[in-house]
Amino acid sequence: MIIAFIIIGAFFGLLAAVIAAILGASFWSIIGAYVLAGNMALITSAAIWAFRNRRSSHGPSDRRPHRMAPESRYRRSGAPLVRLPRRGDTYGTESAREAYAAFMNQGRR
Repeated sequence: MIIAFIIIGAFFGLLAAVIAAILGASFWSIIGAYVLAGNMALITSAAIWAFRNRRSSHGPSDRRPHRMAPESRYRRSGAPLVRLPRRGDTYGTESAREAYAAFMNQGRR
């Protein structure tokens, strides 16, 4: 689709340049007409395409309601999925200390 927008812009830019040349404009005016008309045609055609193909906010949606989302079936209770450690928790610290000590004493036998 982008190629089509570029072709449309080039066509209308070339048309503007030919018309400017027939009317006797200077070289820089012809180049300016080509650039301005081409860019305006490209932007306008892209904007028209975007607005015509956008989804209607009043029509049917492909989004499922939140209660039907796949991740909601795992979270039926109010409990969090992962319990984050809190200050004062000792869960796992002893095994971590033992693993660290074992790692540090690997080479020492």
